[in-house]
Amino acid sequence: MKKYIKYFKTICIHKWYVFLECFNQGIIWQGIIHDMSKFSPSEFIASAKYYNGDGNDKEYQEAWLHHKGHNKHHWEFWVDWNSSTGEYIITEIPLKYVKEMYADMVGASKAYNKSKFDCKEPYNYFVEKCNGWVINSQNKEWLISKLKELSLN
Repeated sequence: MKKYIKYFKTICIHKWYVFLECFNQGIIWQGIIHDMSKFSPSEFIASAKYYNGDGNDKEYQEAWLHHKGHNKHHWEFWVDWNSSTGEYIITEIPLKYVKEMYADMVGASKAYNKSKFDCKEPYNYFVEKCNGWVINSQNKEWLISKLKELSLN
């Protein structure tokens, strides 16, 4: 039971920081509804187990597929695969969801790094860990620009 409470608290802290960033971006509603699917049984139970190291891979993968399929601030929501041509179909992400994506990166960094938060960390994370993102070039440029701007603070 402790692991579920701990995970619940982690979600709430993350959501709070994302809300603050969404507020700053002028997308308050996005901040309110951000990651609400994390409270659904299909995501919450598996993720709480994984968060504490005892969930199985299949269970967690199903939760992750559910999450990115129900939350438009994930780039995967906007990409499809054309099996005939073997190419990605990349859709431009509306700005409010790119702003939420930005808020998610910054909010996650603040939530998980706590007092060790550094304004450079979200930019560094994006550059180092997000190379495989299949994202529209205008969306990517906007995101990099905002993260770079934050890193200069």
